[in-house]
Amino acid sequence: MARKQTPSHLRREFECVYLIRHDVEDHAVDKIVEKYREIVENNGGKVVGLESWGRRKLAYPIAKHRTAHYIHMEFFGTSELVHEVERNMRITEDVVRWLTVLRDPHADQESKERTSELKRRKEPEAETERGFEAAPREPAPTTPEAEKPKHEAEETKPPETTQA
Repeated sequence: MARKQTPSHLRREFECVYLIRHDVEDHAVDKIVEKYREIVENNGGKVVGLESWGRRKLAYPIAKHRTAHYIHMEFFGTSELVHEVERNMRITEDVVRWLTVLRDPHADQESKERTSELKRRKEPEAETERGFEAAPREPAPTTPEAEKPKHEAEETKPPETTQA
């Protein structure tokens, strides 16, 4: 049963990177990633980014593992949602390490969506103000002096003479 939808002004943006054991098959990794995406969405959150960084070497061994699958997930949710996701990661034996951080403590989902909408609206206006919609630029007229490299232009100067 899904919980009540949390108002978007109470949701914050989080980012979570978790490591899945290297000996887990790719299809099983996909199932684990899907499991955590569903946990976020079923508990009133919204996943905005999900990226697999692939199998990488660890900086130091973790539970005798030297490599792991790295997964990066960005989502909007509450602190209760973060606790639920991390509780499930603690239970799952295939997840060997995770870190969840609050991206911007002062921004909520509504303000992020409004800001991105305003940016999209202003971009075409800014382009027309700067004249980007005008005809493409024509190449600058070339002169023989402009075509010469600097070191050739310096060599054409008459040598200085000294009187002894």
